[in-house]
Amino acid sequence: MPDPVERLSAVDRVPVPDLWSRIEAGEATVSKPPRSGRLLAGVVGIAVAAAGLGFGLYAFGHGHRTIRDVRPPRTVVVTRDDFGKTTTLSVGQHLLITLHRPIEHSQWELVRYPKGTLALSASAAGRGRFEFTATAPGRGVIGISEVIDCGPPIPAAKESAAGGPAALASVARCPVAAGGRSVKVPLELLLLRVAVL
Repeated sequence: MPDPVERLSAVDRVPVPDLWSRIEAGEATVSKPPRSGRLLAGVVGIAVAAAGLGFGLYAFGHGHRTIRDVRPPRTVVVTRDDFGKTTTLSVGQHLLITLHRPIEHSQWELVRYPKGTLALSASAAGRGRFEFTATAPGRGVIGISEVIDCGPPIPAAKESAAGGPAALASVARCPVAAGGRSVKVPLELLLLRVAVL
């Protein structure tokens, strides 16, 4: 590695202008920026400071809310995935149950709900929608069943041209109704536990 003194000796041979006479004369060697540039920089600085102050006041002081002011949503929506769990409500909240459309020739039927705790506000069983309002503290279970309406017994399957039975798909699903009347056969029962605080 070469000696640094030898490497920097080349710098000593660079010609340098003599500025001492200009310094003694008081000549300015650095140009000042125009006043309009400084004025623009000042205006931009004030605008940035005002925006930062405004954002800080908004972010940290907006609304002055306390924990007591935070309210739960007015309506709690429950789907089929929530059945088998517990849903917690406050008095006055709405509970909206939305289920898929029932299969053909079936409908949803509200089997039970805690009447001392919930009031049925609206029902559209054909669309699988039930709405309740929490009226008093308490606990209970909401039961909703999908039922199929089976008509009178279907006649025995006819023999096809090939000699085999041509069974109808709905024969196996519907039991024989007493006296030729239609009956409702439950396909499934969904249960939802509800706690009103």
